[in-house]
Amino acid sequence: MPDNVAIILVAPQGDANIGASARAMKNFGITDLRLVTPAKYLTCDAYSWAVSAKDVLENALVFSSLKEAMTDLSYTLAFTRRLGKSRRRSMDVREAASKAVSFLRRGKVGMIFGPEESGLSNREISMADEIVHIPTGAKLPSINLSQSVIIACHELFTSALANEVLHVHDTKETFATKKEVASTIAKLEETLEVLDYKDQKDYPIKTKIINQFNKLFGRAGLTKKDLSMFSGLFARIRKTRG
Repeated sequence: MPDNVAIILVAPQGDANIGASARAMKNFGITDLRLVTPAKYLTCDAYSWAVSAKDVLENALVFSSLKEAMTDLSYTLAFTRRLGKSRRRSMDVREAASKAVSFLRRGKVGMIFGPEESGLSNREISMADEIVHIPTGAKLPSINLSQSVIIACHELFTSALANEVLHVHDTKETFATKKEVASTIAKLEETLEVLDYKDQKDYPIKTKIINQFNKLFGRAGLTKKDLSMFSGLFARIRKTRG
């Protein structure tokens, strides 16, 4: 499992939180830390909180956007406290961990956390396959960033341990990555153009179809062979209509 999990912190503001998150990850054997536009983090405070996870902190990968940080992932979970009508159904962290385990044998899972003050934006959440919340008491529902990371890592580790996938990787047929899915979606977009599907002011049909396919591909756990089949189908349609 450790090699197949990435923790993504989007615009983290506190160096101590980044260091503490690195330690939380290493507690459960996870070392792939990804930072999107972070504050300065190789600081005395960060090292102090990282303790024995200084290597995780120093080897963190820095990205300019969440999209770039997700390209090699197969399944992504966006953690948020703010739930509402404008956001799709969420799972609690235990349910999410149980579901994510099914991806660990043949793909890479990413767990995404937002800035300490504002959390993930609606746009950032829409880029993930699932929305996840951590149940808390009503009097103080907000959880510190690094505390959220350690809870998420613990639940995933526990579920992986129970399902005996901690050190088992099936590389014969891996799940497609976000980059590979994006390539297939681009071919779908070309096909919709040929079929004369266009967004109208009051009915953005083309965008709706693309968004639905994005969600379907992300949650279904498609393999490269599956994507190749879709690409072939789209090419056949374009050729027929061309």
